[in-house]
Amino acid sequence: SLEDNVFLKIAVKRGHAGVVSILLKDERVQPTKEALGNLLREAFRRRFIGTMCALLQDERVDPNEISVNSVKRALKNGYKELADLILEDDRVKSTQRMQNLKLDKLLQRTRKTREKDD
Repeated sequence: SLEDNVFLKIAVKRGHAGVVSILLKDERVQPTKEALGNLLREAFRRRFIGTMCALLQDERVDPNEISVNSVKRALKNGYKELADLILEDDRVKSTQRMQNLKLDKLLQRTRKTREKDD
């Protein structure tokens, strides 16, 4: 399996979204569900938006690997695109905390729209 997915790990750590995308399409690359979860968390932690997009396009990758607290932290620190990636993924489990986070974001968006209209 292409040297135990070492190329995939390196591509994620360096933020090479295109390489990640190509490797995930190669049938010789067979990462475990756990490995894919680790790679997604790694890309999220490093704030590699393109790499996260590449990972999330693969149906084997579970977006629920990113915790609610991580999404909150990303929003608080101004990484809106990163939080949006997870919040807008249909596969994200609808826990109460995640729903509250989605509702908060919706309210913030509504407030900003109203401010522009004033």
